[in-house]
Amino acid sequence: MSHQPFEAWLLMRDELTPDESGRLRAHLDECGPCAALAGALEEVEAEFRTAESLRPAPGFTARWRARMEGASERRAVRQAWSALGLMAGMAVFLLALLVAGVLGSPADWAAGGLRTLAGWIADARLVWGLAGAFVGSLPEPISIASGMALALGLMAATVGLAGAWFITMHRFALPVHRGGVR
Repeated sequence: MSHQPFEAWLLMRDELTPDESGRLRAHLDECGPCAALAGALEEVEAEFRTAESLRPAPGFTARWRARMEGASERRAVRQAWSALGLMAGMAVFLLALLVAGVLGSPADWAAGGLRTLAGWIADARLVWGLAGAFVGSLPEPISIASGMALALGLMAATVGLAGAWFITMHRFALPVHRGGVR
């Protein structure tokens, strides 16, 4: 004799339709193994209803919160010391390169920085000129619309990148505490 779907129905008695409940009762009257299983399930459910609920030891919640706060503070201090150590290591490395003569003088650094900045400005002017030539080569109604679309697209990309940078810096700079508390 097949005991399905009756075994499954024993576990979901509250969700059965009246027809299914009637069929289950009729099957339990005929089938000894299913009736024994139903009795065992009722005993387990009765045991769960009468069992005393367990509570944590007094002061557990306060001790746990204090431990989590302490761990979070230690993590933040460890991150700060790690960042400071990394910066100090980089400074020592750069100073060693400067002393060894690999990097040259700070005046050379400034001149190199200005050359790099001038190169970036020249590149930006070149890109602006190419974009202007492209937009200028389009028919008049299309060139205005495409120019506006290009400008809006560049602004949107800049805002998106700035937002992503800000969110990343915010997440790295602020320690996150569990439970939504900072």
